Amino acid sequence: MSYYNGNISRIKYYKNRIRGLITLARKLLHKEHAGYLSLGNEKTNVEKEFKTFYNSSIISGQSFSDIMRKVLEHNEIDAETFDTATKLHENFYSVLKSRGKEICDFRTVITICVGLNLNIDITKKLLKSVGCAFSPTIKLNQAYKFLIEKYQSKDIEACNEILKQLGFGDEKYLLGSRSYNK
Repeated sequence: MSYYNGNISRIKYYKNRIRGLITLARKLLHKEHAGYLSLGNEKTNVEKEFKTFYNSSIISGQSFSDIMRKVLEHNEIDAETFDTATKLHENFYSVLKSRGKEICDFRTVITICVGLNLNIDITKKLLKSVGCAFSPTIKLNQAYKFLIEKYQSKDIEACNEILKQLGFGDEKYLLGSRSYNK
């Protein structure tokens, strides 16, 4: 009989553990749901994130200028915001809008994407539109990709510090340090 009683004790123990876990899960779900409702802005943030995600998914086969125009309009980026975020030459925004891909090289596109916190999908599309792509064999390319994927919300200065830590401290590798010469 002791074998039978031992099994019943274990069954009761596990049954109580499962009930406890279910109760805990219900409490956590209730707190999350209540937090979602009480925050108010979170719904707006989710909608904005989805809109950005959706817009990045429908941009394909477009020119550099078209993609940049959509990005700038969608994010409501003006010249001052662009200059501050990208640390590119102060007239770069107006030149970019007028001449587009003619003035963009790989590093400049990466600078724009990092500065404007663009995701990897839009970055790849912008690179493709100027005839570039991330090369899996070029360490610097992978460092830039790493920044965009892992440190998307960091500013140019922080990303440059990361590049320095990765061994790319020369100015020719740093973001935002390009000046435009007519």
